[in-house]
Amino acid sequence: MLALFCAPPALLWLVVAVGGAIAPSIGRSLQHLFVLVLVAAIALPLLNRVGGLTGDVAVLLSIGVGIVASILYAGNRRVRTLLGVLALAPLVFASAFFMDDDIAKLVGDSAASSLYDVAVEGDTPVVFVVFDELPLTSLLDASGQIDRARYPNFARLAKTATWYRLASTVHSNTIHAVPALLSGRNPDSTKLPTGDDHPENLFNLLAGHYDMDVRESFTRLWRRQRDASEDGIALARAVGSDLVVLYLHVLLPEDLSERLPPLTQGWNRFSTGVPGASADDGFEYGKNSLQLFRLFLERLGPSEAPQFHYHHVNLPHRPWRFLPSGALYHPETDYGLVGNLWGDQPWWLTQAYQRHLLQLGLADRLLGELLDRLEQTGLFDRTLLVVASDHGSSFWAGEARRDPARTDHPEDILSVPLFIKVPGQDQGRVDRRNVETIDVLPTLADLLDIEVPWTTDGCSLEDDGCPDRMEKTIWNKEGERLDFSPQVVLRTASLQRKLELFGVGGLDTLYEIDLYRALVGRRVEGLRVIEAPEVNAVLDPDAFELARIRPDQYVVGRLEGEIQGYPEGQRMAYLGIAVNGRFAAAVPAFARRDGSLFFSAMLAAFARPERIEDVEIYLVEGGGAKLKLRRVVTGSAQRASGGL
Repeated sequence: MLALFCAPPALLWLVVAVGGAIAPSIGRSLQHLFVLVLVAAIALPLLNRVGGLTGDVAVLLSIGVGIVASILYAGNRRVRTLLGVLALAPLVFASAFFMDDDIAKLVGDSAASSLYDVAVEGDTPVVFVVFDELPLTSLLDASGQIDRARYPNFARLAKTATWYRLASTVHSNTIHAVPALLSGRNPDSTKLPTGDDHPENLFNLLAGHYDMDVRESFTRLWRRQRDASEDGIALARAVGSDLVVLYLHVLLPEDLSERLPPLTQGWNRFSTGVPGASADDGFEYGKNSLQLFRLFLERLGPSEAPQFHYHHVNLPHRPWRFLPSGALYHPETDYGLVGNLWGDQPWWLTQAYQRHLLQLGLADRLLGELLDRLEQTGLFDRTLLVVASDHGSSFWAGEARRDPARTDHPEDILSVPLFIKVPGQDQGRVDRRNVETIDVLPTLADLLDIEVPWTTDGCSLEDDGCPDRMEKTIWNKEGERLDFSPQVVLRTASLQRKLELFGVGGLDTLYEIDLYRALVGRRVEGLRVIEAPEVNAVLDPDAFELARIRPDQYVVGRLEGEIQGYPEGQRMAYLGIAVNGRFAAAVPAFARRDGSLFFSAMLAAFARPERIEDVEIYLVEGGGAKLKLRRVVTGSAQRASGGL
């Protein structure tokens, strides 16, 4: 913190001093320029809060404020004195920040995690995988079973494990849901998701007997000692990188910061996307979920010491950026989602749901790799395997995505997959008891014949005396407790709607959505096509550029653009998007304020264009024998203005 507050001003002072040594006028000019820039940087975040301002306008206005401040600074001694006194403000703010009890717990010297001295007789390997933001409905087929066509590896797991069909989470937010899962206790919104606030957790229970391999995403329940050999310079560089990303998020308007690494995927290492990883891991942002899971798999293998492996997989959680193959696509923007609330336009919600289900395809693939690894190493039969999700998510227009108090479909947030395979189990079964995620820890302890040295709110599912719950309880982000009937998780409205939107079949059928879904996969040749030279389709070239410069990571899996020249007053149109002569998507386009129509389309797996010239856009009208296609002129802008 001292370096942050002292180094930049010292550098600016040095530049001014050198300029002044060359010529006093140069020094004064540089000083006034720096005042302009710094005041503009203070004004810009404030202007970002003013509704209706675009990013470009906010930047120009902040520069204007900086110019005025610089003029006042140059001509008024009182202004210069005031700014000089205010230079101490950051140190005052920092002191107040570190005096906060919660912050002090995070950055101060922490007591070592409490390891419990419990008797453990066996050497059963334990593998615990938590997926993130995975509602059970997303995995189900028309019969209410795990969909083996779209998600074959979850279905494969269900064939050899116990599936707790009515399992539900106790919190809608990861930072409270996961500590509850790993402690067996109801969530406490006053606590941080750290080992200091939750010392009574599964990691500390097993660490005295097991070799621990723990990979957390949003929590810090397991405190490992930092490797003394870790490069201090690399650590400082990582901190500096995080500060830059944080500051740019604060400084820039939303439409100018959309390309920055997000701050919601971990606590640090924003640019690398590898929270808590060592500085030499070196993964680029966007690869973390996939690459970290592969590292997790490499650590699985026979060992003389008992092994515990835990991995919180940040999938299929937003941002939705992965295809089932593991390839990344651009952009990641979710239209129609404002904060935690879905808008009223059904199409944008449908596309978000589509992208969620596609990213779930990657989660299923990684689960398959885990099962393969356990079988290849001979560990599968001996292992106590747990696969769960921290919470679900809802996809209904006009309702909250993650707040059970603000949706008519709280079951989508409550109901989560929970599978437990005990050593020697080779036949799947379905358990229909009223299970909550706080039951997982006491169940694991029971299976390992360990006595839990703290009182849990959950109950071992191996205990015949475990009382039946008369309700399901969940807390939301605001700390509200909500109670529901256990039957709420058996509602089928969300499943029926998913089937209506996406039908049945494999992952490829997820691209066949909306009114003209039958076009996807058909060749343009043989269909009635007329030219529409008065209409232009302008594609955003960024997806193509990313795929060109980073072909090992990115493919063109999503297209965005606008339709220009369409009859004035038309609020929407339907488009058929063909790649190399075959339709890869059929989507609507919607009017924006400037009169153009904006569209966004996920391209079917067989279509991966390398150039904009590979893409043709058609206006689609009529249907059946009267289906008419009008080919528009397709090109690109330097950067098509994205969004609505």
